Amino acid sequence: GIDSLDMENLLTFGLQNRFIFKVREDNGEFGYYDAIRFGLSESYNIQEAREDKPNRRPLGPVGGVLSATLKNFTLTSEAEFPVYGVDRVSRVTTGFSLRDPFKNSYELNHTFAAEDDHNSLGGTLRLGFIDALKFYFSFKYSFDEDIFLEKIYKASYFPSTKCWVMNMVFKDTIDQGFSFRASVNLLFGQSLLSLANLRQEGEMRRLQISPEEAERDDIYFE
Repeated sequence: GIDSLDMENLLTFGLQNRFIFKVREDNGEFGYYDAIRFGLSESYNIQEAREDKPNRRPLGPVGGVLSATLKNFTLTSEAEFPVYGVDRVSRVTTGFSLRDPFKNSYELNHTFAAEDDHNSLGGTLRLGFIDALKFYFSFKYSFDEDIFLEKIYKASYFPSTKCWVMNMVFKDTIDQGFSFRASVNLLFGQSLLSLANLRQEGEMRRLQISPEEAERDDIYFE
C-alpha cells in the first residue's frame, strides 16, 4: 500500500505574560530571567470547520501554562481544558527542575490524562560536575501498569581538544526492550570556542536532536 498523511490545517493563537527579574550575578554583571510566566493558547481547525457535517468541533482544547522560577529552581504546571464535552480538564502536567552549583540538574514531572485515566511520572538527572564527562539518566513510569515504560542511560566524553565527543546510550523500553548505541560526533563550524565554553560552564545543549526527544535540551548526544 501507499502511505498517506492526513491533511490538517490549524490556526493557533494565544497570549503570554512574563514577569522578568533583573539580578546581579556573582561576577558583578546583571542577568535576566523569567520569574513568572503565564500563557494561554487555542487552536482552530479550519478544515473541520469547512466540512459539511453535524457536530463539528473545530476548536481544540485551551492550553494553559504557569511557571515560577527562583534562581535555579523552576516549578511548572501545564493543563488542557476541553471546549467540548463534560470534562473540565483533559490533561495536567506538573513538575519542577533544579540546577545545583556543581553543574548538575534534576527534573521530575507528573502527568494525568483524563481520556484514558493515565497517570505517569517522568524524571531526568544530568550530571556535569566532571568537566570531561557528562552523564544522563531519564525514566518514564506508569502508575496504572506499575512498570517503567522507558529508561535511558547516556554518557558523553569530551577530550581536551574539544573537537569531538564520544557518546554511549543504553536504552530499555517496554516496547523494544534493551538496546545500546555508541557514536562519535565531530564539533566543527564557526562556534568552536562557544561550544567549548558551553561545555566548561556545564550548559546542557543538544547538538544532535532526535525527534522523539526534541523537547529536551541537553548535551548527551545520540
